[in-house]
Amino acid sequence: MTKTIADTIRHHRKRLSLTQEQLAERVGVSFQAVSKWECGTATPDLSMIVVLANFFDITTDTLLGVDIAKKQERIDAIIAEFDRLSNLGREKERFDYICAAYRDYPGDNRILDKYLWSLCYDPYHNNDGLLVHEEEITALCSRVMNECVDDEVRYTAISILCGLYRDKGDIARAKEMIARLPREMQGEETECLYSHGESEEWWTAIRANTNNLTSMLYIKLRNQALHAPVSNEEQITLLKKAEALLQIIYDEGDYGFANYYFGELYLYIANRYRMMGDDEHCAEYLTRGLSFVRAYDTLPAEFVHTSHAVRGYVFRPSEVYSGYEGSMMKLELENLASLSIYDDVRDAEWYREIIERFSPFASDSK
Repeated sequence: MTKTIADTIRHHRKRLSLTQEQLAERVGVSFQAVSKWECGTATPDLSMIVVLANFFDITTDTLLGVDIAKKQERIDAIIAEFDRLSNLGREKERFDYICAAYRDYPGDNRILDKYLWSLCYDPYHNNDGLLVHEEEITALCSRVMNECVDDEVRYTAISILCGLYRDKGDIARAKEMIARLPREMQGEETECLYSHGESEEWWTAIRANTNNLTSMLYIKLRNQALHAPVSNEEQITLLKKAEALLQIIYDEGDYGFANYYFGELYLYIANRYRMMGDDEHCAEYLTRGLSFVRAYDTLPAEFVHTSHAVRGYVFRPSEVYSGYEGSMMKLELENLASLSIYDDVRDAEWYREIIERFSPFASDSK
């Protein structure tokens, strides 16, 4: 036992104003045991390390004399060197380096994450390490899933097991693993289960994934536009970028759920033109927006996309949670009625004509 740990036990015993006999009684050992610990002639067993740390209200690293800051600096340096070797393409050197680092720091999550991926792409086995290191990979991934609270490392373990089961042809178990990932990550993993372009399952997965990623990117662009501290003109520019994205993925008329996106998008643009006092463009975009809202409300129970990028993807309006009992037309007209920016044009002919045109489609049920 090092002098540092002996000093730590002695320091914290005295901090609590305890004699060796009192400390021994409190933690359930003999007076002689405490004496030997503080003299450095004996070591507490593993279970006593935890008991002592809890009793002194310190970490086990502090009790054992581990300098956490220096340890973190060392791990940061290891990760930086690993990344440097990766960028230089020195695969075997990188592999050997992370293996040595893992032996030194088996409990560090960042090193474990790098180590797991390195086993999968072992350069000494033509980057085919999944099956070569199957036993170790399976054991490590199982340990991570059972014990680790770091989500990033847990997702790494799940993703690696997906790949392992895929390579072994056990698609059912791979799908079980995918179901344990967050919804936004499941599409990518499902797509990777199948050989590119060689099966209907792959085409189904990649088109569904394309649809979902388009929705996510649209929402990012829309939210930037709505919350950016910029002028109305700049917000409109951002909203039109979101419009362009949707037009790229969905062929004209093949919009499905995107009818809703176009509807809200054009209504947001109309609102900004109204705030700018441009009623001509406001009327144009109000009409466009409500037309798409109407198209969304009249979608069939199953809408099958025909656009190449999402061909065959099925959208079912019944699976959408809206939190509103009536039609989307009713909701959007209610929203317009509540916006003060339209108060001074509600009696204008152009505004009344638009509202009268679409009001008959506002229903109390979907």
